[in-house]
Amino acid sequence: MKKVVMITMLVCSLTVGCTTSNNHQNSVPSSAAPIQTQPPVSSEVESFSDRVDALLHKFEFSGSVLLAKKGNILVRKGYGMANLQKKSPNTPDTIFQIGSITKQFTALAIMQLQEQGKLNVKDPIHEYLPDYPHGDVITIHHLLTHTSGIPNFTTFPDFLERMGQQMTVEQSLDKFKDEPLNFEPGRHLYHSNSGYIVLGAIIERVSKQTYENYIHEHIFKPLGMNDSGLRDGGIADKQYAVGYTYGLDTPSEEAPFVAMSSSGGIYSTIDDLYKWDRSLYTEQLIKKTSAEAMFTPFKANYAYGWRVEERKMYAQTPGRFINGFVGYLMHNALDDMTVIVLSNKDSVEIDRIGDTLGKMLELENP
Repeated sequence: MKKVVMITMLVCSLTVGCTTSNNHQNSVPSSAAPIQTQPPVSSEVESFSDRVDALLHKFEFSGSVLLAKKGNILVRKGYGMANLQKKSPNTPDTIFQIGSITKQFTALAIMQLQEQGKLNVKDPIHEYLPDYPHGDVITIHHLLTHTSGIPNFTTFPDFLERMGQQMTVEQSLDKFKDEPLNFEPGRHLYHSNSGYIVLGAIIERVSKQTYENYIHEHIFKPLGMNDSGLRDGGIADKQYAVGYTYGLDTPSEEAPFVAMSSSGGIYSTIDDLYKWDRSLYTEQLIKKTSAEAMFTPFKANYAYGWRVEERKMYAQTPGRFINGFVGYLMHNALDDMTVIVLSNKDSVEIDRIGDTLGKMLELENP
């Protein structure tokens, strides 16, 4: 890749859509400016880890953090509580929901299947889902780049009532497939979790495996991501963090489960996401040509599961939340540095924390 030198993956909002046309190439709002990253002048110089601890304490952070540079992991720590009721702390091994970071795995699975000759991103989706409305004009490419026009089901009035229900792929598609398109496919950008549910259905149809089994066999297993998977609502693991939603009336309410499958249903750890991050610059999972195609922007700097700007590549929206969880993953290829932040407190300023940690890491010698 010629220009891509920084990758940031952030969990997107599951309740707010964003629409962008050709005339609004920079419509994605930027995060708050990082706080001052230089350590205070004193007779005793704080260690890098101490300064990270101080920053996260200021933000009342709860979660796990991994910071690495030039192949050296400088910080790998847990902060706050994974379960307030059981008084169990977050550790480097704690498992978190990663929300829309899931979309990165879905996009890569599509590129793998294209390499296997089982599909082509230029194909209309009716070749794989014959009964899907408008399937003759919507392509896989449109789904990957959020330009399909398919309405985002997480903005529907009944979403909050149905968000925890376990559904088959067909039932999930039935939630939105008969709704009219928001626009002609390819014309605008509109973040759609629905489109990634359709991609999951296509992955299942052409691979003859469930989405969960495909991702496990072709991504998690080869990378040794042994603590990653899809949450079905019934997971019981002592290392699994409880997600908390913070509000005026409920300062620490346990967040309800959200069934998001191929759009936002993966759980993982900072260690597993570091393995994922490192693999993106090898040919372990896909060829370099496929990776370059996946990272090439189409509209408003959006590519396949990524938002691409000059020298930077981000996930598809700024960091927000998936009921109780927020996450941030950044890789700077020029300096070979990675920032991974996973939190089980959805009110935390995840973008500001991640951006500030990145600035601090730039100044640190590995």
